[in-house]
Amino acid sequence: MTAGSTILRPRLGSPAMRLLDLGTVPWIRSQSVHHAVAACFGEGSPDTVVLVRPDRPYLCVGRHGLGPPPSPAALRRLGLPVVRRRLGGGTVLITPDQTFYVLVVHRHRLPFPGAASLRWCLGPAVAAYARLGVPAGVGPGTDVTGAGRKLCGSGSASLGEASVFGGNVLADFDPDPFLAALRVPSAGLRLRLGEELRAQMGSVRQATGAIPPPAVVAAALRHGVEEACDAELRPGSLSAEETAALPAVERWLRRRGPAAPPPGCWKVRAGCGVVRLVLDGPPRRVLLLTVRGGAVAGVAAEDRRAGALAGRLGEVLAGRRLDAVPPAVDGLEAEHAAAVAAALGTARRLLGVD
Repeated sequence: MTAGSTILRPRLGSPAMRLLDLGTVPWIRSQSVHHAVAACFGEGSPDTVVLVRPDRPYLCVGRHGLGPPPSPAALRRLGLPVVRRRLGGGTVLITPDQTFYVLVVHRHRLPFPGAASLRWCLGPAVAAYARLGVPAGVGPGTDVTGAGRKLCGSGSASLGEASVFGGNVLADFDPDPFLAALRVPSAGLRLRLGEELRAQMGSVRQATGAIPPPAVVAAALRHGVEEACDAELRPGSLSAEETAALPAVERWLRRRGPAAPPPGCWKVRAGCGVVRLVLDGPPRRVLLLTVRGGAVAGVAAEDRRAGALAGRLGEVLAGRRLDAVPPAVDGLEAEHAAAVAAALGTARRLLGVD
């Protein structure tokens, strides 16, 4: 290679992509359309971007089943439907304040996993937020963030011949309806999760004080895809085959997936979340560890019996990164010290702390 020569990297995606700009649709169609496109995707299928928002709130459980599970009693009380999805991630509340973009691209043109593919997929959200007056960037992890807050929920999967990536723009975000729909072990944990969601999640309204109209968000995302993916968007519609696939896809979405074991760690965004640590007794003590930026930010007792231990543990763990060796804690039995170390190791993995 001669001096001054350029390394040519393979292009991601196609120079032209089919655009399915569906606007507001019946809630389940905001999930089923991209699943149907992926199910019918073949060698000759056009790379596609779906833009869509639901007509009502619903709960959606990701392939990994992370986070607190839905509460059937709460769902009935709130009148919230629940579906699953093939894309990764945990349980999320999806509302009309969220506009989604889903990229369905041939796997040869968008190989998963890969840092370049991830940046390409998250680029439309970054560009759309910029058009809406919210500076944003990619990272840490798979998040789009601005001013230290997560702005975009995302998930991906390889489905047959297709690589599928879904992201969104949050016009507004209210954690209370989401928390009300979940089965959470204690009121203390629910309180901590609410505090962290309010501290770590952002939206256009949070950043600018105004909620943009859905049409403005959709236009920002169209421009964002064209700019970040370097692609011409060509308006299209579902094929007959894709339309015919919708009923079977929606039956699968409504089917309850396998129950995930309680993780003891709930992720809010990369490097941030809440860890619930149960130390069997007697006496049985339960601690709640808040993690921010990959380090322990605080330790609280879930009940009064753990108050003294929470104080001692907080003194030695505050500010300590999850990947550091936990120090000795006065009055903590060896088996409980091992439980603390194991919980911090699990949190490191689930929260994506390098």
